[in-house]
Amino acid sequence: MATSTKIKVLIIDDHPLFRQGIRWSLEDAT
Repeated sequence: MATSTKIKVLIIDDHPLFRQGIRWSLEDAT
């Protein structure tokens, strides 16, 4: 996992609407 991705996740994680998008991104990354 890239550091920039982790930072993005932390920032976007603050928004519940984007939280779902992150889960999809994480699943796609793995």
